[in-house]
Amino acid sequence: MNYTHKKDGKQLATSRECKFIETSSGLKHNVDELLVGVLKQIRLRESREKKLRRQGSKGKLLSKLHNSKTVLNLNLAREILNKMCLNDSKSKSCENLHVL
Repeated sequence: MNYTHKKDGKQLATSRECKFIETSSGLKHNVDELLVGVLKQIRLRESREKKLRRQGSKGKLLSKLHNSKTVLNLNLAREILNKMCLNDSKSKSCENLHVL
């Protein structure tokens, strides 16, 4: 892939909040890494969903609290601030397939 196309691909992946990995089936470049990365993404999402379900099943009061507009707005604000300002130890790079 030429540099311009690779750069465009990374920019598109970043803007859509998805992952990017350059591959070539003909050269067998990054094909294994892509398949391992896809599996890792699936497992990470399943793990996150299970955790959210466990947190949501701690009783009716907590369930109501988790679904309240105030809590939803706070969670949305937290996500926005994390994306804008905070650098956590895990890279949020579009190329790192081992993190969500």
